[in-house]
Amino acid sequence: MTAQSADRQPVIVLSVIGAPGPELSSVAGVLARHYEGEVLMLSDLAALRASTTPAIAAAVRDTSDPLGYIPGPLACRMMRSAVLSRSADTLVLNGYPATAVPAEHLLNVLRALPGHTFAVLELAPDKSTLRRALLPPTPGPLTPGWRNTASPTPGLPARYRQRAPMLRFVLERHGVRRHVAESHLPLAELLDVADNAFGHLLPERTPERAAS
Repeated sequence: MTAQSADRQPVIVLSVIGAPGPELSSVAGVLARHYEGEVLMLSDLAALRASTTPAIAAAVRDTSDPLGYIPGPLACRMMRSAVLSRSADTLVLNGYPATAVPAEHLLNVLRALPGHTFAVLELAPDKSTLRRALLPPTPGPLTPGWRNTASPTPGLPARYRQRAPMLRFVLERHGVRRHVAESHLPLAELLDVADNAFGHLLPERTPERAAS
């Protein structure tokens, strides 16, 4: 059953996307605390279910893709389940969706929730950060997977740059609010950016919290 109960607030979903890195988790956590929401991160969901679901345990163990953690169909089903069984009416998605297909699937899930709102904050790395992430920092070619054996720092494959435009296209085609901010900004500034871009999405909830 996907319909919301009559006494439940419409869900607000804020997605923090961008090149994989610690900035995503930091910003997602700050936004969740600020908006009194719940953080959903695919790797955390997978870890919770790996102990009881062999297919997920195998996918987590064998993954070589930092953008997806587990195969697409499994990822979509897990995020759908997490959204529908949410413990808060404001959700902050950490690094999800990372590609166009999960974005389409998530939009289909949200369409079944009356009055939902979906917005995206994209953290764009500066050129020097992106260059360090995409190129081997020491001599030696990248392996066929995504890890660079010449350095302990993982390198990101060129397919990350190929996926991002298609994801943006899907979001724009469906009219999803998307705001871009520089990932190297201090957390306080990023929170201000999010407030300016998305703060108006929660205007009617603050009085209810104050009264409770």
